[in-house]
Amino acid sequence: MTKPVRFSVMLLFWCAVSFCTFLGLIWWLWPSPGGSSIPIFSEQSGEIDINEPSEPTSEMKQISLFTLGNDHRNLVSQTLTIDLPINLSIALEKVLVSLLSLPNNTSPIPFGTYLNQVYIDQYSTAYLDFSNHLNKNHVGGSETEYLTLKAILETIHVNFPDKIVQVQILINGREIESIAGHFNTSQPLHVQVTDNTL
Repeated sequence: MTKPVRFSVMLLFWCAVSFCTFLGLIWWLWPSPGGSSIPIFSEQSGEIDINEPSEPTSEMKQISLFTLGNDHRNLVSQTLTIDLPINLSIALEKVLVSLLSLPNNTSPIPFGTYLNQVYIDQYSTAYLDFSNHLNKNHVGGSETEYLTLKAILETIHVNFPDKIVQVQILINGREIESIAGHFNTSQPLHVQVTDNTL
């Protein structure tokens, strides 16, 4: 076989190999019908690589809840470790649900009370919408009403310092004059309770 013929055969052979390799690569990368392809974007493109871990939405934290003391005339702090969401409104709701879930004999909140909704406005005022059990099931008395309000406010103040400054108590979506007739709840209450005053 002459040199020009041998060169042509070798050239034809390598062209065929390259073409087959190219076709194989196309076939391998092409998404199958009905299957899903997962694009991988480079950092230079400005896109996010979907394989990168996303930001955490919660973290384990120790919270403080205020419960009735042994004589039921004062409040004591009880700590609990929970998976707390990063989102402030959801975190506040979870902390309050933990407060409402305390055993009835240690809870300063009337039995059966549950939370309808939580909303925090741009002025760091939290609107807490409770069920009507908050006033319907309240045992009454200024001291007990004070402990109920203080438990809610102190729990919020200790767990969310500087994030929530006031609390508006609502029952079934409406403002109320008072829970048990002794303290005015028609206006937002400051979360820091001092000197037995609200």
